[in-house]
Amino acid sequence: MLRLFTAAAAATGSRTMTISPCSRLAPSAVRREQIETVRRMNDYFPEVVAQMKRLGDACQLVGETTWLEKMLYYTVPGGKMTRAIIAYNGIVLLGGKDTPGIKEKAMNIAWSLEMLQAAIIAADDISDATNTRRGRDAWHTIAGRDAVFDVMLVENCAYCLLGLHCEGEPYVRTLRHYTEIMFQISMGQNQDNHCRDSEGLAKTNEFTMEKYVPICQHKSGGYSFYLPMATALNVSGIFDKAAHDAALDLSKDLGLLYQVQDDYLDIYGVLKKMGKVRSDIRNGKCTWLIIEALNRANDEQRRRLKENYGYDDEKKIANVMEVFAEMKMKEVFLRWEKSMMDAIEKKIHKYSDVVRPELFIHALEAIKYHVNR
Repeated sequence: MLRLFTAAAAATGSRTMTISPCSRLAPSAVRREQIETVRRMNDYFPEVVAQMKRLGDACQLVGETTWLEKMLYYTVPGGKMTRAIIAYNGIVLLGGKDTPGIKEKAMNIAWSLEMLQAAIIAADDISDATNTRRGRDAWHTIAGRDAVFDVMLVENCAYCLLGLHCEGEPYVRTLRHYTEIMFQISMGQNQDNHCRDSEGLAKTNEFTMEKYVPICQHKSGGYSFYLPMATALNVSGIFDKAAHDAALDLSKDLGLLYQVQDDYLDIYGVLKKMGKVRSDIRNGKCTWLIIEALNRANDEQRRRLKENYGYDDEKKIANVMEVFAEMKMKEVFLRWEKSMMDAIEKKIHKYSDVVRPELFIHALEAIKYHVNR
């Protein structure tokens, strides 16, 4: 069973956890706190935009600050805020919630991470020719080809916002992590995109866990979990190698879990809640579900999967879904997810003497309610 910190344990600094089953969908105290954090962050966002507008005005380019404001309001808010939640709560936790200005500082730095996320998903939508995002038109359908430079603009807003609220060694270390992780996720995304051969067919023979896991580590692990956790550590002046190694180790498992959850949602998620169309099967993506299905399939099922996967054809997509249903892939995922959460929880205990484990609990809680079970 998955154990959580209670609010009382966190308040007293206790290392003791109470037990709460991972299948329980009612939000925990930690999750309710995160939801409230998101509400406060959204209320604060106009101040973030105002700071970027002041930087834009300094460029003295007529009309561009107006475009910047429109682009930021459209692309940055509205996500799950996973990275922001981890960073904000981590900075406040490690820096001391009663430290003057700590919550405002944490708020701005958390939004800088959401700006990186906005840049990545805007680029991803261009690459995948996806026309919807978060339940509305993707930004490139509004901005056209100019959206390419908007991706660069919002990414650089993240670096500028960080610089306005972080200085000295914490800034140098955090900025280095920002740029290194953005390089890694770009490499991982390229690997993900290069899953088709020269004729545009899915390279199903190359779909293996050995290939998939490193993609997850670079697409999700380092970016979605290590970066916000390392940011909280750095901003709080914690440069200890053991602490960062613990965050990096846990981020690999959290990133794998998060990416597999996304793969699952693309197939089984509720479309109204997803805010985007299903695309992995038609785009021939190397996902956990197709790898597991190919590994578990009999000869006839494997043939059907290879003949139908990676085509923009509703009948072929339905054929793939039919094989998935035969193999009960939804149940296969749910069993794997449970075991993965248990393994992550054990690691959190393992590192409880290195870093305050609440930092990692916030990361796990941020994605625990990510899927419909």
